[in-house]
Amino acid sequence: MPHEFEISTQLTVVSVVGLVPPQRNPQAHVLRWTSDGRRKPAYFRWSWHPPTGDMVVGVVQHHIDQIPKDETKPFTSWLRGFVFCAERQIAVRSYYWPVDLYDDWDAAHAKIDKQVAEAFFTIVRPHVRGFSFRHPIDNRWLLQTYGRYSSRW
Repeated sequence: MPHEFEISTQLTVVSVVGLVPPQRNPQAHVLRWTSDGRRKPAYFRWSWHPPTGDMVVGVVQHHIDQIPKDETKPFTSWLRGFVFCAERQIAVRSYYWPVDLYDDWDAAHAKIDKQVAEAFFTIVRPHVRGFSFRHPIDNRWLLQTYGRYSSRW
């Protein structure tokens, strides 16, 4: 059984590591930021907390290192994904926040996964025109598609 909560309709960036706004467009959405104001990194990671709308973004850490350690917002309560800059693709992992860590994936989890992903896409799509979205993804897909960037996803 998944946790029940109201899905946020906003995105509030609470932490950014290793990215800055592009020099030619300082008002750009965080998902369009660069590593030094000019060059885009190959990819970066983001995590969005659907109950609160909080978002963390960074290039130098894994998701588990980016997400604040907070008992009220456990790691599993965050939707996690990647932005692949040159490919203009946003890849999103499945959302799985069970009440019991030993819960099996079932129709209820699939339903909340779809709702959370669609809410995220609705929020960010206007800011990343021309990007494609891939959901759900897993480590196998990341290795097959973007293994040239990393072998540790």
